[in-house]
Amino acid sequence: MSTPAEPLDQLAVVEIARLLARIRVANGFRTDAGAHVITEENFAEIPDGVTSLEVVDDDEETSYQGVKRRRGTLLATIAVNLPVDIVVDAATRAFARRVLADIRQALADPSEHQFPPGVTGLEIGGRTMQFRDAGSQYFRPQLRVRISFVEKHKEKQT
Repeated sequence: MSTPAEPLDQLAVVEIARLLARIRVANGFRTDAGAHVITEENFAEIPDGVTSLEVVDDDEETSYQGVKRRRGTLLATIAVNLPVDIVVDAATRAFARRVLADIRQALADPSEHQFPPGVTGLEIGGRTMQFRDAGSQYFRPQLRVRISFVEKHKEKQT
């Protein structure tokens, strides 16, 4: 018996993380924000004072066609974790905007996409310039993405 493939929504998040990891000045981006990309699958400690990108698999909207086919939309948030001192100053906000622009650029180039079969679309949504939570050492601007997919379920062979 063969091992089932990873769920399509998980594979889509892994591909988003791979695209984000390309964000380096050497690759033509404005920042090196792709040096530290975090997902639920590869959660790692990030050194203090380092900017990181975090892909959060927030929500999924699906419908089934019969029991063999699932059509859905995965809503994900890409959070930029920017270390800050006391105040989020203009320079930090400007850097955050550059990182968000890099994220859009990294996701927008379809020639770089290696999504698995079944992923039918990627939409880049709006951003939120989140102020930091009380006591947090991070300013977390965010960008929303929507990933459309169709997944076919195989019937068990008896």
